[in-house]
Amino acid sequence: MKKKILVSVLTLSMLTCLPVYATEQVSQPAPLAAEIHEPQAPAFNLGEIKDGAYENSFFNIRFPVLKGMKFDKIGKITELGKKISDEASVDAVIDQINAQNPVILANATTDKSSVFTVIATYVGKNITDKYDERTFVESKEKQVFDDYNNVGGFTDLSINIDSVSFLGEEHPSLNVTGKIDGVNFNQRFLCLTKDGYVMLFSIAGTSDRPFSLISQATRLY
Repeated sequence: MKKKILVSVLTLSMLTCLPVYATEQVSQPAPLAAEIHEPQAPAFNLGEIKDGAYENSFFNIRFPVLKGMKFDKIGKITELGKKISDEASVDAVIDQINAQNPVILANATTDKSSVFTVIATYVGKNITDKYDERTFVESKEKQVFDDYNNVGGFTDLSINIDSVSFLGEEHPSLNVTGKIDGVNFNQRFLCLTKDGYVMLFSIAGTSDRPFSLISQATRLY
């Protein structure tokens, strides 16, 4: 179905053409002796599909999908929009992300054009200094709007940045509404940032139902 395909493909535009400053390297102070012995936080990882949800210990999140939604290739990732038919090399995919290439980690859909997509990329170690969620979302507003127009077939397009309750906090969100083939659609983008990595969550559908899953996301620990 055309609507289902388009809303998934356009998600990648949120993680391309990153601002130049995002690749700058900032020297980090050496850890204090007392900190060396503290338990180490989980390293960046690709996460997993478990019990109808996408889980990632690095970002400390569990994001369940709606009943009836099915993940593509359950237990495997989808790399740059192309389904992998055999077991992917985790190290190779992480290397690709570290090279600042966006990678689709999970994609779930229904037959009624509801789509949930998880994408990760790396933007530089200075993320906590210069690159936060709002900076990321604001930097993508015009690009996403132009991408929709370039694809064609969309009418009554509107795009804005608002805030939504996510994981018990208010997070900035890029919200796109419009019509395709005369059918109303909505796509919303949320992101988390940590240690130079960005994880983007895209939710899209032709009704309000898929957006209820935002309130179902929880912390793992």
